[in-house]
Amino acid sequence: MAPLPEHVRKMLDAGANDRPCLNCHRHGHGFIDCDIMQVKSWDGDLWGPQAASRKFRPQVVEYQRVMRDQKNAPATAAPKDAADRLRDLSLGPSSSQPPKPTIVPPHPSTKPSNPSAVSRQSSSKPRQSPAGFAQASKASTTSDQITYENESQSMEEKVQAIDGRQLVGSLARSDTNLVTQKLKKLAGSEAALDFPVRNGFLKPKPPNSTVYTNHFDVKFVPGSSIYEYKITCTPGAKNRRKTRALIRSAISNCPILTSWEPNFATDYIDTLVSWENLHEAMKESSYKRINGDGDATGSEWVLNDLQDGNTTIRVTIRYERRVEIERLQDYCNSGPTSAHLDKEPIIRALNIILCKCFVETKGQNHAIRIGANKFFLKQGYEELAVNENQHLSLCTIRGFFYTFKPGIGRILLNVNLATSAFWRPIPLSQLMQHDSTFHRSEWNRVLRNVRVFITYERGNKKEDPVAYERLNRSESRIKPIRELGRQLSVEQFTNPSGVTENVHSYLQRTHRVTLNGNLPAVNLGQPGEPRWYSPEQLRIVPYQIFRDLVPDSLTVKMLQTACLKPAAAASIIQNEGITALGLDPRSGANVLRHCPVIQIDPRFLRVPSTTFNFPELQYGNKTIRAGNRWDLIGKSLLQRNSRKLTTLVLQETGIHTVPEGKTQFQNFAAGVKYGVADIQYVRTTTGFNAQNRNTLDKEMSKRDYELALLVLRSKNVESYANFKDLADRKYGVHSLCVTGKKFQGGDVMGNLMMKLNLKMAGMNHSTTNGVLNRIMSDTLVLGADVTHPGPTAVLNCPSIAAIVGSVDSRAGRFLGSMRLQTESKKEIIDEVESMVKERIKDWVIEQRPNPKSHGRLPVNILYYRDGVSDSQYNQVKDLEVSQIRIAFKSAVLELIKEGVIAESDRSRTVRVTAVVVAKRHHVRFYPENSTKQDFQNCPAGTYVDDIVTSPYFTDFYLQSHTAIKGTARPAHYFLLVNEMNIGIQELTTLTHELCFTYVRSTVGVSYAAPAYYADRLCERGRQYMRDYFTRTDKGRWLQEQMDYYKKDEESKAKQARTKKYGAERDDKHNKRSKSDEEVISETKDRLYIADENKKWLMKGGEGYDGRYTHNGAVHDFHKHGQDANPWHPNISKTMFWM
Repeated sequence: MAPLPEHVRKMLDAGANDRPCLNCHRHGHGFIDCDIMQVKSWDGDLWGPQAASRKFRPQVVEYQRVMRDQKNAPATAAPKDAADRLRDLSLGPSSSQPPKPTIVPPHPSTKPSNPSAVSRQSSSKPRQSPAGFAQASKASTTSDQITYENESQSMEEKVQAIDGRQLVGSLARSDTNLVTQKLKKLAGSEAALDFPVRNGFLKPKPPNSTVYTNHFDVKFVPGSSIYEYKITCTPGAKNRRKTRALIRSAISNCPILTSWEPNFATDYIDTLVSWENLHEAMKESSYKRINGDGDATGSEWVLNDLQDGNTTIRVTIRYERRVEIERLQDYCNSGPTSAHLDKEPIIRALNIILCKCFVETKGQNHAIRIGANKFFLKQGYEELAVNENQHLSLCTIRGFFYTFKPGIGRILLNVNLATSAFWRPIPLSQLMQHDSTFHRSEWNRVLRNVRVFITYERGNKKEDPVAYERLNRSESRIKPIRELGRQLSVEQFTNPSGVTENVHSYLQRTHRVTLNGNLPAVNLGQPGEPRWYSPEQLRIVPYQIFRDLVPDSLTVKMLQTACLKPAAAASIIQNEGITALGLDPRSGANVLRHCPVIQIDPRFLRVPSTTFNFPELQYGNKTIRAGNRWDLIGKSLLQRNSRKLTTLVLQETGIHTVPEGKTQFQNFAAGVKYGVADIQYVRTTTGFNAQNRNTLDKEMSKRDYELALLVLRSKNVESYANFKDLADRKYGVHSLCVTGKKFQGGDVMGNLMMKLNLKMAGMNHSTTNGVLNRIMSDTLVLGADVTHPGPTAVLNCPSIAAIVGSVDSRAGRFLGSMRLQTESKKEIIDEVESMVKERIKDWVIEQRPNPKSHGRLPVNILYYRDGVSDSQYNQVKDLEVSQIRIAFKSAVLELIKEGVIAESDRSRTVRVTAVVVAKRHHVRFYPENSTKQDFQNCPAGTYVDDIVTSPYFTDFYLQSHTAIKGTARPAHYFLLVNEMNIGIQELTTLTHELCFTYVRSTVGVSYAAPAYYADRLCERGRQYMRDYFTRTDKGRWLQEQMDYYKKDEESKAKQARTKKYGAERDDKHNKRSKSDEEVISETKDRLYIADENKKWLMKGGEGYDGRYTHNGAVHDFHKHGQDANPWHPNISKTMFWM
């Protein structure tokens, strides 16, 4: 009897214990008996139960009988005859620790037709362990940690098991005095450094206090070397997937690389990293050397020539460099000659080595790699459906982010949890017929480039067996979705004979099946060369990440899955993320699996920390000490500009609480406690649909009011966006939006009063007796951010930049500026000069004692820049900070001309200090002893500037807020420029105090308030440009026009190239090789079409269909603005966006 393959056995184990069939998710039969074709990703191959049934039926029957015997046997060792039969099946001898099963997400293909099956599926049975793994299902525990061997355990079960367990940590402290001395000496030298060096560390407070961090100590075997090589394919592949396949083929066909494979790692794109001298072996081999002497960098050899159709691809390997581990270690030690070290190539090489831990031998790959540094564990899936009757096409899979990084005195490994949504491997027709995840209008967008498996056999085996074999290989059956066409019953194509045929009729006739003609045809070819398929003949390939925004209906469940408390998150990192690398968290330094020159200590580092006290807050009638949260009881707002305020109330249909809410709103606004405005209602409009922009516009068109109050039945993004756009830009009135259910009660009214006071140019609260009051008396504080289009945006949608600036000495009021960026997803702000000039002028004008007296200029400008990565620090410094200085000179000249400041101020200069604040990073801290009031997180005010920070430059982590859900994410602050010569103590205290000045809440926020205000202003810009950032009706029309233009122009360009260079395919439909000239011509055509589309979107023009004219994004941004900003001047001197 032939042996039973390992992957078949794993499938049988995963589907045992009277669970539903792993293939179709129905009861009543086993996996091997299922008659529905299924895609499985075992051993990297795709196959179905039909093939297994034909080939391995006798072995499967015997194996199932053996497993039943084991299951029914006593809990002692397996009976001898069962073990003998296992050996006969080539499964190896039984043991007390069998290999772990790989669990695949369940994927019901269709709704069960059997009512009894539904009742069994919806039963509340706990998830069971796979049969035959009873011994491995038990978690082994120690006094301070727990490890998991039962991979079928759910996330909820894991969290319950590990929550509250103490972490395994290793204390790490640097010699801060020595580091400070080194940096002082370096700062006093003539060496030109990019950024200000660290001038000291804060002492831990309380003394000796520490926190855990998700970093691990890394060491290298003394005397070891790591080398980097570049693999080149000529001509190059058209995409990364093809490149990976070529390099895998090149390695498997090269004997020297095959034999050396245990000694190197590769990204399968262009880089190979070896911890043995591979170029020495290449030098002594018979491979042809085409460059260099074999020892020096640049030496290059031809590995082999691969045949891809009619194209011959030459694969070469070039010795690039020796990876400078010693320089990286010297950088960590603040060495005087390493401050300018380019760390990225070293870190990238080390990360490639780390990837080898997950790219294991065939059949044991337990992780999915997404991008360069993220790996998702196949067994870490969770359903997003809240009940058995909910059919969803998405699930979540838990994974980890890994990267090496330099720290102070040591090289570190940073590991963090990463949970993402993935496509479930369901038939495409199920998504379109029974799935509730996406609306039909979203299919084309979310499914584009999703890979599917063609479930039927193509070609004719008798007429052309070679083509039949090629078409039906596993890899040939996987294709990306290019686009969805019209309904199958409507879509047409031209057959090889030149006759136009209906797609639906052709597929039914050819494959002798009945297909649903109402479903859209699916193009798996190219837009200009479509290949139409039926959704019923396609299945989504497993383990594909969902790259769009998770639908709103699934957001809550997604957050429940991803947001874990610190103890749970840290334990999963240590016991799952670290063990996935082959390391034992219970021991000291471990040699990294597959790379013996790297040692990693699998214990969390414990690093010194400081906890800042809560600042004192000043209200109108009292001073209080801030806390995790405070209230407004017994407190009056700091500064109020109460006046009569005519108000329009817009009430949506079906709300009954508005009369009581109106009365409360009026009383609160005029009361002694708040006293922000005398509300005078002029009109109340009821019974309309706020989602209809035209209706809303009509109701707001009578300009007899100064405040518009919209009361909605429930939260609605479209209604909110339309309302704010009309109020801010068209009519220039202040606006408030509230839901009917919340339009009453003290807490909600208190929040509305804070917002209303800001619209009246008031001030809610500030800090007192701190650094802020001293520094801000002569300092303009700026906050800046850029918001970028997401996956739902129109192609080439421009980004939006905003800068806000303080106009008082208490950080209680900020005014803003906004501009449209010239390009999509451009992070560096284009118009810093013009926006900062506006902020400087407002700072001077708003603080003048009276309009007839001269104002004063700020001595300092403190610039908080949000959202840039460390690779962009130099660009911000060179391009943005330099514009701030130019803006100051320009503002001085204009203010003198306007008579606002004296002529004697013409020669004044300003000192600029710039700080980057980042929230999107993977550094986390966990308390040694958590408290209930801190929700198991580190307390607000937790500060870290040692071990995990820069060995040279001034940066720190500050968690200024109290995180209620999940694990707190500290803000990372990096000092770019320090012309104010502000010390680390002053800068950190000022930043902490600013977090407690946030104007519309009674909590400390997670990062410096000025940057937060800029982020909120950018969000308001997204509402103004919603047609571009979201697929509204106009947004869909814009995208359609660009798609039509692109398709038509590409077709014309292709015809022109065909006329000049000949057809791309021969009579047998094989592609010919393209000349360099033709490739260049094709690239130029593609770039020209993309550029024309971008110009049309930004500047406007006639639509491709000729029905409408597009005014352009620039026009739509400014259409109601009367100056450089897009909003009405009536509201520009207030924090209207808050």
